[in-house]
Amino acid sequence: MHSWLLLFLLLSAWKGPQPRPEMMRLNEVLERMGENLERLPNYTCLETIDRSIRQTAKDKLLVRDRIHLQVAFIGFEEVFAWPGSANFEPRAAIQIAPGGAGGIGSWGGWSRNVLRSSAPAFTYAGECTVEGRRRGMRYDFHVPWVSSAYTVGAGNRQLVVPYAGTFCVDPSSLDIMRLEMRAEVAHLPFAAVSETIDYGRVGIGAADFLLPQSHTLAMTDLEGHEGRNVTTLSACRQYAADSAEPVPQQKAEEPQLPAGIYLNLKLETRITFDQSAVGDPVSARLDRAFRATGISVPKGALVSGHIRRIEAGEYGHADHHRSRRSSRLGRGEHCSSAARVNREDRWL
Repeated sequence: MHSWLLLFLLLSAWKGPQPRPEMMRLNEVLERMGENLERLPNYTCLETIDRSIRQTAKDKLLVRDRIHLQVAFIGFEEVFAWPGSANFEPRAAIQIAPGGAGGIGSWGGWSRNVLRSSAPAFTYAGECTVEGRRRGMRYDFHVPWVSSAYTVGAGNRQLVVPYAGTFCVDPSSLDIMRLEMRAEVAHLPFAAVSETIDYGRVGIGAADFLLPQSHTLAMTDLEGHEGRNVTTLSACRQYAADSAEPVPQQKAEEPQLPAGIYLNLKLETRITFDQSAVGDPVSARLDRAFRATGISVPKGALVSGHIRRIEAGEYGHADHHRSRRSSRLGRGEHCSSAARVNREDRWL
């Protein structure tokens, strides 16, 4: 009788295997990130993308170009606009020349995909460091193909791939400092595909939020050629109906200048490879009047637009760019055109 009573008391007191303290802290980290995302208002930032390439791992990365875009995070969507433009568009509508690790990425959703999803399987992996000095708690994760939403572009195809990664957590604040992902490339035409996101506190409206600050995408093909995009966000602020960038709307129809024409322009914006970027606004004046069916553009008309492409010339300076331009006509009207400007002097 006493033996049965003792066994009953022992079974009642036993609560089964207890989770490790590190995994209990992980639950706190994920809950904090969930609260952060739920409170986060729509916001917009200036996005700067530096695109680089190299032929082998032994070579230095060569900067191909820099891109400036305005990005708005609205709910679960990312939309883009050229700096100063009032028209936000989906990523696919922003035409960027190939370079680096591709065009413009969509990486704002990683926080939800990894940290607010049931797909990853997490394990504690000891300590980690960020920037060589910030020590934290490391957690590894893996997402199998059946649960993955990670797509990698291969030619004209978008392939869903499994992936693994790690993130580093500040043990004091429980803020995530860095998130790293690696695609499993067994069935891809790549030797490696990886992404790294660094996080930081940013004031949006009247509160601080944990947001991505920078993102690095590196893609290496089977011949060892690497393309790399390093993206940073700055000047972030709350996105509201009365912001400088209104809610995306359909563009009004504008008259089009005929294709294949030549306009004599005098640039008013200095363009250099070191300081100019794709997306930067440019302006020029028409040096000779232009007339076509239904369109008359007087001498001195303002031509404005944004750089669509810029490349290094023989001596490292910008030798040409493409731009989508808007011309102000003599009666206050506008027309649009695609233009290419070629110059041989270094003051382009």
